[in-house]
Amino acid sequence: EFVVNPSICRLRDCVATMLKGVLVNTMQVEGDGMSIQISVGPSSSGRRSRSYSIGASDSFSVLEPYPASMLEAILEALGSNSSPLMLSDSVVQQAVGRQSWINGVFPKLDSKSKHAVASALLTLRTQHENEIAGAALLSLPMT
Repeated sequence: EFVVNPSICRLRDCVATMLKGVLVNTMQVEGDGMSIQISVGPSSSGRRSRSYSIGASDSFSVLEPYPASMLEAILEALGSNSSPLMLSDSVVQQAVGRQSWINGVFPKLDSKSKHAVASALLTLRTQHENEIAGAALLSLPMT
C-alpha cells in the first residue's frame, strides 16, 4: 500500500484551502497604525489549526470573478478519486464543502460550471460512496 508523507498531505491541504478563493482583507487597528491579517490553515486532522474572529465580518471576501484555472483544478481534483494523495477528499473538505465557497463562490459561477461541480460531487457520492461529497452536494444552493 502506498503511504503518503505527512508533509505532502499538509501541502495538499494548504493548496486545497487556497481553492476556496477566500481573501482576508487587511484591517487597520485604531490609534497605533498596526495592521492585522488573519491566516487560518488546516491541521493534520482536517480541522482548523487556529481560528480567530477579529474585526468585522466584512474583512473577508471571495475572489470575483472566481478564476477559471481554480475551477478547473477543483474539477480535476474531484475527478481523481483513485489518487493516492486523496485529492478529491481534500478539495471537498478544504474548499468545496466549506460555507465560504458554498455561499460566496458557487452562486456566482455560470450554470455550466455549477452543473459540472454538482455532477462531480454526485459521481463521488454515488460511484465511490464518498459521504463528504454527498454532504457538500446537499449544501449547494440550487438557484
